[in-house]
Amino acid sequence: MLHDSVKEEEVLKVGRFGLGFKSVFHVTDFPSVISGDTVLFINPQEKNGDRVCYMKKLRELPSGIKNMILNIFSGTFGFTSDTTDTGHYPGTIFWFPLRTNISKLSDNLYTEKKVMDLFQAFKAEASITLLFLKSIEKIQLYRRLGGKTEIQFSLQLSQDCLQHVRAEKKDFMRKVKQVQGEIPPSSLQSELIVTVETGDVAETKLTKLSSQNWIVINLYKGGSMTGRFRELCP
Repeated sequence: MLHDSVKEEEVLKVGRFGLGFKSVFHVTDFPSVISGDTVLFINPQEKNGDRVCYMKKLRELPSGIKNMILNIFSGTFGFTSDTTDTGHYPGTIFWFPLRTNISKLSDNLYTEKKVMDLFQAFKAEASITLLFLKSIEKIQLYRRLGGKTEIQFSLQLSQDCLQHVRAEKKDFMRKVKQVQGEIPPSSLQSELIVTVETGDVAETKLTKLSSQNWIVINLYKGGSMTGRFRELCP
């Protein structure tokens, strides 16, 4: 499971090399996902290979697990007792409980300070994070203390460029799909003018966002190229 990818033949997919999601095991031993009416628990240390990934309908979970989930998520991003009662959450939550003890997966342990250091490192590089993502247009960092969840940092594409970016990305992807993985007679290219807005909410209360402008060029190489380069093409 840790070395496979279901996207290997899909050249336009992020994660086709089977590495993306596996990176969460740097910080956790037991990632979980709640999406819509379904819950997924992943335990790579499970000896029974058929139970490494345990997927079940939210409404069908044993009451003990329902209560555990409710204790963890209640009051976070609209998750309430109604969610477990109705068996449906209108969104997706990824939960990565931090590793606090050395395991067979890793000896890398995470404390609150280490997580806050990760947040600071993310903020330092935040302005470039959204430039090459296909669908994500906004990222926010939250911190939960004393049962309260408060926003700490916001990063988003400006409304002034949003429609332009969406249209250009869609058109470029359409053209790439049309060549069906072959080398086109000429290169395909798109140019985006992107404005990225960032704000440290804890300090500014989001009264003012700082912004940076970027020119992003996407290129799908076509036309003439060396034999070696052609060998490297998927």
